[in-house]
Amino acid sequence: MEGRPLGMTFRAVAAVVGVLAIAAGLLGMRQHRLELMHEAARLHDQMDRDRQRLWELETHIAEAADVARLQSVLDGGEAQWKPQTIESSAQRGAVQAGPLASGDVGPNRSAGSVGAVRTRGTTR
Repeated sequence: MEGRPLGMTFRAVAAVVGVLAIAAGLLGMRQHRLELMHEAARLHDQMDRDRQRLWELETHIAEAADVARLQSVLDGGEAQWKPQTIESSAQRGAVQAGPLASGDVGPNRSAGSVGAVRTRGTTR
C-alpha cells in the first residue's frame, strides 16, 4: 500500500463494501421471492384439497337427496314463501361501532331486506 494514496484505498474498500451490500440485498430479495413462491404453492394445494372436499360433500348431498320429496316441496306442497328481514344492530341494542354496526351492508343492499326465504311457517 505504499505506492497507492490513502484515498484510492478508501475508494476500493468502499466499492467492495457497496458491492457486498448490494449482493446481500439481492440475496435477501431472492430468499423472500422463494418464500412467497412456497407459500403460493402451499395455498394452491390447500385450495385443491378444499375444492375436492367440497366436491365430495356436494356428491354426498346429491346422493342423499330425496328428489321426489324435494319436487313436491318446490311445487308448493308443504312450505310457503315468506319474506325474512334481518334486525339492525340498533334494534338489537348493539353498540354502534362502525359502518356495519349501523346496518350499512353495502352500496346495493339495505340491511332490512334479504329477499324471500322458504320457511315452514315459523317466523323469527
